[in-house]
Amino acid sequence: MFELFSTREVASGIYLLLLLLWLILKNDGARAVIALLKTVFKPIIIIPVFCLLGYAALLVYGLQFIQFWEWDLLKDVVIWVLFVATPICFKAGTRKIKDYPFKQMVIDNFLWSAILEFFVGAFTFSFLTEMIILPVFTFITILKDYDRDNPKHKQYQKVFDGIATVAGLLLLVFTAKEAVTTVTKDGAISLLVSFSVPAIFSVFFLPIVYALAVTAKYHDLFVRLYIRNHMSNDGLGRKKSEVFLACGLSYRKLQRFEQADSQYISTICAANDDDSFYEFVTNFNRT
Repeated sequence: MFELFSTREVASGIYLLLLLLWLILKNDGARAVIALLKTVFKPIIIIPVFCLLGYAALLVYGLQFIQFWEWDLLKDVVIWVLFVATPICFKAGTRKIKDYPFKQMVIDNFLWSAILEFFVGAFTFSFLTEMIILPVFTFITILKDYDRDNPKHKQYQKVFDGIATVAGLLLLVFTAKEAVTTVTKDGAISLLVSFSVPAIFSVFFLPIVYALAVTAKYHDLFVRLYIRNHMSNDGLGRKKSEVFLACGLSYRKLQRFEQADSQYISTICAANDDDSFYEFVTNFNRT
């Protein structure tokens, strides 16, 4: 088994199966699992996931013409797409107005996360060690992100952030030690190939992340337009066109438009006047 899957992947699979079994055995647990599966396999979720996998397949097809590509890396690519790229892509599409710019989000949450995931995932420990550290790090992550926006928990979040940082650094140190052992045993070429894959995928996935983020922003704006139009499609097409002409494919402009729209939304909604809306868009273009 460990020839195909790493000790970390086997340990993760065991814990996921135990979690699934626990959920099923609980009262109404089976219903909850079925409801979760129905949610996961909704078109709005499953279609983007298949698009990401298809895009990754095209990249893999291109990489096979490179001399150092190894098909053993395919499993790691699939895991990376599902558990690193997909969450980050969906996260990019759900950013709120107050969040920092898209560029900063990409640097903080995509490139570093992708490289770190491949680095930590490439060098694993013994099966027993993995069975211990997985629940520990899961628990730390849950504490770190639990109810993070609640101001009452702000002081505790700093403590949890510190614990998570120390734990992450310790894991990185021990992983680096394991990496040295692996390099000594298998050579540096294999290590360089493992590191080049996440770098390539991180760069080539940036357009997908950006496209999803822009699409999500337009979706939110158009839904608000539809509600503001009293659930009517009359004139909605022209309003959408005006917004698109004003913002184009610029994520930064979409953020600015969303902020401006929030400031004037009460006046526009009360009037429900098309001329007022077009004037609002014109004034936005002048700023």
